[in-house]
Amino acid sequence: MATKRSPVPPLGLRAGGRREPASGGGHGGPSSVIAMTGRPDLRLGISDVAPVVSCGSFSARAVVGEHLPITATVFREGHDAVAANVVWQPPGETGTPPLRRMARYGEEPDRWLTTVVPDREGLWTFTVEAWSDPLATWHHAAEVKIAAGQGAGELANDLEEGARLLDRVAAEGPEEHRDAVAAAARSLRDESLELTTRVAPAFAAGLQRVLHDHPVRELVTASPAYEVWVDSWLNLCVPLLKPTASIYICGDWRSSSAIQRVGSKCFKLQNRITWEREKGRGAKRNWKNAAEDIWFFTMSDDFTFNLDAVKQRRRVVAPYRENGEPKDWSESTDGNFRDTHPSNLWTDVTVPFWSMPENIDHSTQKPEKFLAKMI
Repeated sequence: MATKRSPVPPLGLRAGGRREPASGGGHGGPSSVIAMTGRPDLRLGISDVAPVVSCGSFSARAVVGEHLPITATVFREGHDAVAANVVWQPPGETGTPPLRRMARYGEEPDRWLTTVVPDREGLWTFTVEAWSDPLATWHHAAEVKIAAGQGAGELANDLEEGARLLDRVAAEGPEEHRDAVAAAARSLRDESLELTTRVAPAFAAGLQRVLHDHPVRELVTASPAYEVWVDSWLNLCVPLLKPTASIYICGDWRSSSAIQRVGSKCFKLQNRITWEREKGRGAKRNWKNAAEDIWFFTMSDDFTFNLDAVKQRRRVVAPYRENGEPKDWSESTDGNFRDTHPSNLWTDVTVPFWSMPENIDHSTQKPEKFLAKMI
């Protein structure tokens, strides 16, 4: 997908072609935000938005199920906290989509990122919104002042400010969280409590998650709307395949459902194979991801499946005989074995470990035996 960042608007020019100063405001000069954005009505700035093609003249491209990063540089005048979100609009819909907050990333302090996953084909649009975050500003100020030893009397204004912000969340946020938010506001106003007890409900991790998902947004500033045309790369493969072709598409649990939906539009779905790929370290707070899905499609019902080549030889535990002869199994000096039909649970293929000759430096490398089974 060919993309590039949108350019920063040029600095304004005075009469005679001289540039306006990049900072200051006296004697009619613009502020730094005005100079960098070209918008005198803004106190927050948004630039370097990606993915954008030719300054937004053309749609960026993506495929269904792709994890598409959206990034931007977001900044503001002053010292209050700033935050950002992406309005990710599906094709043909006009309602308000859920809030998708962005997070800071990288070494640059003003770069923000979120990741979206289109689940259907068509023309999607996105807009980056920057906004002043009074809750984060208040939280930081209160923490700093309490750590510096200020008491309840010195923090009276701060405590009331925090309570009023929580009142706004309780009034505008979802009903299931209103009681908890309102209780935290009452606690901030309760002068009979110790200072640390008064602020504890507002600082609690559970309430902070609620405030993160339902923030107070002020001075909301939006970027232009940009387009992303989402297609299925599978459509491009169809003309290249023979009518007897077989198609195997691998994916983890994040993309598996999208592979099924999109693949079924182009091909005939025959089966889903689960491959146990035991590798890597375990997760501390989740189940270790040790499997992948392999979706088996064909172009038509006329395809080749070499059954005998993929049968699995298994040891016979309870050999059954008929008229004294082995039934569906064979005897050998190494034991009794039966060639069984292969199942859609693959446990006999391991990933290439570092000590194996076929191993290369690629995070999603598939083993040679894996490819051999499909071919």
